[in-house]
Amino acid sequence: MAKKYSIIVPHYNDTKQIAKLFESMDKLDLRECEIVVIDDSSSPEQYSTLRNLIRNKDIKLIRTKKNSGPTVARNEGIRESEGELLVFTDSDCIVPMDWLETISNFYRLKENRNKVLQGRAEILKSGIIGQCTSSIGFPAGGSIGFEKIWPVNKEGETKQLVTCNCVIPRHVLDDAGLFDPTLPLPFGDDTDLGLRIIGKGYKIRFDPLLFVYHPARDSLTSFIKWTWTRGKGSYYFRKKNAMKDWYKIRLWSSKNILVHGMKTVKFPLVAFFLFCYLSIFYAGFVYEKIKRYRIQ
Repeated sequence: MAKKYSIIVPHYNDTKQIAKLFESMDKLDLRECEIVVIDDSSSPEQYSTLRNLIRNKDIKLIRTKKNSGPTVARNEGIRESEGELLVFTDSDCIVPMDWLETISNFYRLKENRNKVLQGRAEILKSGIIGQCTSSIGFPAGGSIGFEKIWPVNKEGETKQLVTCNCVIPRHVLDDAGLFDPTLPLPFGDDTDLGLRIIGKGYKIRFDPLLFVYHPARDSLTSFIKWTWTRGKGSYYFRKKNAMKDWYKIRLWSSKNILVHGMKTVKFPLVAFFLFCYLSIFYAGFVYEKIKRYRIQ
């Protein structure tokens, strides 16, 4: 009998974190669910550990032929899943006990059948760097809140899709298409899909009650590399999607970040990290634009 929900989790060399995700999922009522893990060609040691972690669990494991990033991994999971509702989270997340119940309550209503459900992230305790990165909105709105980084209207609708915690009905994906694997860097594939979903006339509904626990980005080196990569990736995203309100949203969210930061003693650090993020991000964008121009 086909399952109602397919929980899709991409994984790459992260068995320490995904073990915590599995532990949290053990507390869920999974009778209507299948769990699909897509290993994106992790190292042999990590893949062996992953296989041991799921040995006594009802989890479908798929392994990609080569490391191609989470976009390709999620698409593989979608193709190999059977649920009518596709539930996305990341390998470093932890889900609360009422996670599926919140999802079920939403889709129990007939008027929500064609809607995408977007949740938020509750940031786990971290050091000062993690507190600062989460205070500028990462991941999934960070400690400032999803609705302070991406606009949410009075009806609870948003244009933003964040794949660490969202649900997409299969028939919506059949209409809008899968994640775009032609975006060469890990940035904007979820936003791109969200825009296509909205373009097909569907709604994305944000529910603050739907959350997952997510670790903060607690390393300065990884923060810089991650921001640089995002900046370069934004060139390809914006080349495909002409978002007229891109800078307007960034200014609005930056204002919210600074206002929120003023309420804490970490405000100078928050302002510094925001400045660093914007500088590195747009430097990456310009770098990639110049590089592509020279190649052409």
